[in-house]
Amino acid sequence: MKGVWFREIPRSTFPPHGLSRVFASAISAARMIPSFLTAVLWSISAVCATRSTRLLGGASANLVRLVLGTILLALWAHLFGKGLSGAGLWFFVLSGLAGFGLGDLALYEAYPRIGSRLTLLLAQCLAAPVGAVVEWL
Repeated sequence: MKGVWFREIPRSTFPPHGLSRVFASAISAARMIPSFLTAVLWSISAVCATRSTRLLGGASANLVRLVLGTILLALWAHLFGKGLSGAGLWFFVLSGLAGFGLGDLALYEAYPRIGSRLTLLLAQCLAAPVGAVVEWL
């Protein structure tokens, strides 16, 4: 299909810093935007979680977040996915109970006590060793 949709231009006619490099750098920048937004939103969520735990308490703030997250995920699953019909549904539910139920309960209890910065530092630094121990068991 070469040459059907566009006229082929010999490679020698492109200047060293020409249009192809501009497109390559634009694509590279476009690929970085989602990762940058993820980091920014992760930081904002920690600050917002600290504020909500100071206002509501750790357990109440976590419960509100879990209910809202469950509703949004259920809507997403039913609108764009298979809903509750899937082979790995029970593994998904058990993983959510362990991770969101126990893990985030401890996280939300730590926010008002030691602050968002130290809480996230501990969570990120202890994630790999705890995962290794759980995998070993």
